[in-house]
Amino acid sequence: HVIVDPFMPVTEEIVDAVVANKPLVLSTWLEFVAANRICNEIPSCTSYVPTLTFDGASVTVADTRTRENCLRGYMFLLDSANMYKFGDRMRSLLEVAGAKVLSVEDFDSNSQDLGNAENDRLVLVIPAASANQFRLRDSLSKINEVNLISAVISGYLDPSSLISPSVPADCTIWFLIACFLAKKRLVELCVINTERSASIERIIHISVLFNWLQCNDSISMKLWQNRASLDFDALHCS
Repeated sequence: HVIVDPFMPVTEEIVDAVVANKPLVLSTWLEFVAANRICNEIPSCTSYVPTLTFDGASVTVADTRTRENCLRGYMFLLDSANMYKFGDRMRSLLEVAGAKVLSVEDFDSNSQDLGNAENDRLVLVIPAASANQFRLRDSLSKINEVNLISAVISGYLDPSSLISPSVPADCTIWFLIACFLAKKRLVELCVINTERSASIERIIHISVLFNWLQCNDSISMKLWQNRASLDFDALHCS
């Protein structure tokens, strides 16, 4: 057993105790045992479950049996150990909760070496200190390391703490199609007007509209609706 005080912050020593499957018990239990020295057996500590503090939030400690399966069915992808709050303890912490762990460097979505891992939900663990580093990995579910560590300690992973992969909405897909077709047509217009020795001002106007396509949905939709008879003069927008 590891004796802790109420709302004690989660430290490396606490993490080591969790990884070693040592029960965490409130210090008041030890006081109770000392006050009842004449007894045939050690009093149960189930009523002395501690609540700790981690990253400003309260976390109630789960028993080892509850914890050992709370992350089963997940495979977590980790970056370098030094990126995380508890370093290389992060891997052991996840494994003691029933999760599978793989480094980001070793991960390959097309690899056959993952074996039965294809049935596990892949989740990328975002270091608290560098949340923006993985913003381009939109195809993977993500979770902040603080929420994940709290889940292991409490024995419960809140589904709302998982960030789902980004999937383009239908309107975004249509927007991209419109941009592609419209920009292709604008390039043709620019070439034609250049060959016809059109004014520099007209060519610049076409180029500006070309750039606007990437950030103006209404222009793109208008181009899409008029794609069959696209004409620069008809697309003038104030």
